[in-house]
Amino acid sequence: MQTIDFVNSFDYNFFNTFMGGIFVDFKQLTYIITIAEEHNLTKAAERLFVSQSTLSLYLNKLERELGVALFTRNKNRLTITPEGEEYVKTARKILELRNDLYKKLKISQNQFSLSIGISCQTLFEQFGQIYADFHEIFPNISVRVTEGWSKTIIEKLYDGKLDLAFAGFSEIINNPFFNTEVIKTDELLVLLSPQHAYAHLASRDYDNPPSVDMRLFSRESFILSGHGVCEYLLAQNMFHDYDIAPHTICEMNNRHNICQMVLNSNSIALLPAYGIPRNTDILVCRPDKHYYRYMQLFTPKKKNVYSAEMGALKNMLIETYLHSYD
Repeated sequence: MQTIDFVNSFDYNFFNTFMGGIFVDFKQLTYIITIAEEHNLTKAAERLFVSQSTLSLYLNKLERELGVALFTRNKNRLTITPEGEEYVKTARKILELRNDLYKKLKISQNQFSLSIGISCQTLFEQFGQIYADFHEIFPNISVRVTEGWSKTIIEKLYDGKLDLAFAGFSEIINNPFFNTEVIKTDELLVLLSPQHAYAHLASRDYDNPPSVDMRLFSRESFILSGHGVCEYLLAQNMFHDYDIAPHTICEMNNRHNICQMVLNSNSIALLPAYGIPRNTDILVCRPDKHYYRYMQLFTPKKKNVYSAEMGALKNMLIETYLHSYD
């Protein structure tokens, strides 16, 4: 288990919200401002904690939508155009207005801390992305984040050690002690490398991959998530349903390492669709029987801890999570 206190400023990032009935993509604004400051996609991506390919896709998509070039390309250097300068100037004003608005709406000026638990690696990584925004709006609030297995996180919430928790389970949890909100229903997928013998049965369509009879993989070597996590339990349910005695060569919980092992070996892995990084060559297919992870938000019913600060943090995390691959 890993526990981190985020009380110092992180690199600035982003979140999406609604303002005046118009959807304002603050993430996109921040991307373009950072590119303008760095003049280089690689350096900008490092500052934003995103892949270079993601940043490039955002820029190309925006320029197509606007019908103008915001930057000129010369090898690895990006030079801002007059249209780009106008975009960046306006983007900075929008972000400044947003920050001023949130400061005016802020309710509490008291110094206190929030404790949250996260069992999902994707969400844990994204907390680092949104914390600077949160800290800028609520500078008097420190946040204590605990990462661990879903069962452990829920036990800590029950014991009063956490104010809210994000945890994934193979079913929707109904518990008299907690309020439960399903924020994402995520299907278990099979991960293959492009060199795998069954690669022709898979695709890079992570939202609607082809279905396969899992008995085709009964003699394959599997890379699984560790014992006790939701993904492992889903895999075991699937093996039971297809009468597969898996040859498991490795168990680990880091999704990036799992994908790298799949690409570097002839093995296959099982992960929820939303946990698969989009900046790899991983191919996917789905079992023809469906297995789901329900990512849920839990808050205690009897503990009166809900505040504007906690609501803002919760909403920022959920928005960033749900728009991870936009």
